[in-house]
Amino acid sequence: MSTQNMTIDIRTAETKDIENSTEILAISFLNDPALTWLVDDTDERFKVLSDYFRAFMALGINKGTVHLAEIKGMGMVGVSIWCPPDAEDEDFENELVRFAGVHASRFLQYGEITHAHYPPADNYYKLALIAIHPAAQGKGIGTALLYHQLEELDKIGMPSYLEASTRLSAGGLYERAGYQPVGRPIRFPSGEEIYPMWRNPHNVSLSNKEHEVDGVNVGSLVKFGGFDWRILDVQSDKALVLSESVIAQRTFHEKYETVTWELCSLRSYLNNDFFHTFGKEEQAMIVPVKITNHNNQWFGTDCGNDTTDKIFLLDIESVVKYLGDSRQLRHKNKNTKYFISDDFNADRIVVNKENLPTAWWLRSSGNISRFAATVTIDGRISIGGDFVNRMNTFESGVRPAMWVNLQVLMPNTEL
Repeated sequence: MSTQNMTIDIRTAETKDIENSTEILAISFLNDPALTWLVDDTDERFKVLSDYFRAFMALGINKGTVHLAEIKGMGMVGVSIWCPPDAEDEDFENELVRFAGVHASRFLQYGEITHAHYPPADNYYKLALIAIHPAAQGKGIGTALLYHQLEELDKIGMPSYLEASTRLSAGGLYERAGYQPVGRPIRFPSGEEIYPMWRNPHNVSLSNKEHEVDGVNVGSLVKFGGFDWRILDVQSDKALVLSESVIAQRTFHEKYETVTWELCSLRSYLNNDFFHTFGKEEQAMIVPVKITNHNNQWFGTDCGNDTTDKIFLLDIESVVKYLGDSRQLRHKNKNTKYFISDDFNADRIVVNKENLPTAWWLRSSGNISRFAATVTIDGRISIGGDFVNRMNTFESGVRPAMWVNLQVLMPNTEL
């Protein structure tokens, strides 16, 4: 983004950026009315707030998202920290007490007052802090940082929350970005107030809303090879499609043994027997692609070597990406370590040939390599997985995916 003949570059923060970011935060908030109440003495306040923001930076990097704004010739000029509502856990509170020292009681009270006003919702992102170096204010940096993250949240249908420090900012930048006041102002013992605001996403996930890319509607259904397919993505000259329903009930692997996608019997079936159910012209339209097999994100289970496939199963990451991202994959589910259960469950429910809801396989290994991850009958993502040789009417559904030449999906094209 360019403003006033300057280019603002925004990037994700790393651990090595904490010190420089902390300095910008401490300088920007040194005289903030609400935070002045925490520490009376100005010199001491800078030190204590530096420790406070240093801890917040680490929290944001580890459990949320931290963006930095840089301008050529000026270096780092802005910071924004975004966190899920459950990021500030007991460990963070203990760290706060440690560095705050004699001021700990006020910091804890500050936290209690603000937490009492948090939205009664499970899935949202909070703008914890946004700061611009005084020498760079008025150049659109705050706007650039804010919209950079909001664009990402809109893509996944995630609402967000913040506490504006003044009525001016609440009715200006934040209101223009789509935030609305919620509840009453938050008042501190000093008499200062901050203003809670909520923003619903301006877009929903691709599973709920179609949008057009190069003449092809992402999210729409197409017919190919006698099956209905949902378009998940479009890249250059090809589209990623997923079968709209379960095409077969099969085991992930024939035996209960250690196995990954590379060597499982289901991969062999999809790339041989199932592939040859398509006609020659249709086969020519299916694009072989290199498949990256990431280790299980929660348990670290080895998912095997990367493969090249014509037809494949989605993995845990791609289900989250295309069928609703509640950020549980990144931060884990606070209620269970084995499932992602969220507002997107319904988008993942499918039926089999008997029109009965059924679980379906993913190519990711489960919590051990004799289990494969699944999407359950009620649409949860089972990170722990199920027996690779499981086979019954309500389990072991096969929902293949593939990249297809875009030409075959264009309007008025014979399928």
